[in-house]
Amino acid sequence: MLRLTPGDLAAALAGLSLEDRQQLLRLLQQREALEADQPQDDRVPIGDYVEQVRQEAARVADPAAWLEADAKHAAAADRHMQKLLANAAQAAARYTT
Repeated sequence: MLRLTPGDLAAALAGLSLEDRQQLLRLLQQREALEADQPQDDRVPIGDYVEQVRQEAARVADPAAWLEADAKHAAAADRHMQKLLANAAQAAARYTT
């Protein structure tokens, strides 16, 4: 985010007409309202957790077997998600027609 000192802000506004200042104020208020409606998501991305688990798995007795099982699990989870999405699409189609 751009941070201006009061002097920088005064200098920037000095060259604007009253209409330009009013438009700038409206735009800033709209932006502020949008930001207030969308809370900042500061959670750690799930991919970071997945990578951490995989690194821990490398320290188990048989890392190759663990990684193979993890890949199978990921494939099964993906198939399940695809079925859920297909079912949701079919249900949505039934209710929209």
